[in-house]
Amino acid sequence: MGIGRIKVVSDTGPLIHLIEIGCPNLVSIFHLIHVPEAIQLEFDKHMSAHHFDITSFDNAKIHKLPQKEVSQFTNPQSKSLFSHSAAPLH
Repeated sequence: MGIGRIKVVSDTGPLIHLIEIGCPNLVSIFHLIHVPEAIQLEFDKHMSAHHFDITSFDNAKIHKLPQKEVSQFTNPQSKSLFSHSAAPLH
């Protein structure tokens, strides 16, 4: 699987577009593709008409966070790692 041991994290778009252009095999250049569960759900929703799901990629690893951890980043009242530490972008 893949050239070397390259690992990546993917969003939905690149995976969908590779299938649309008929080149899903190009993901095999990566040793491992880390896919958040939300991306898996979005991908599967868009690609169900093509009878293709994220598990069709042998090198995809789906990551599911417990709801408590998801809430930590989506709740505006919670203090995340990035709350007050990031410098403003100009």
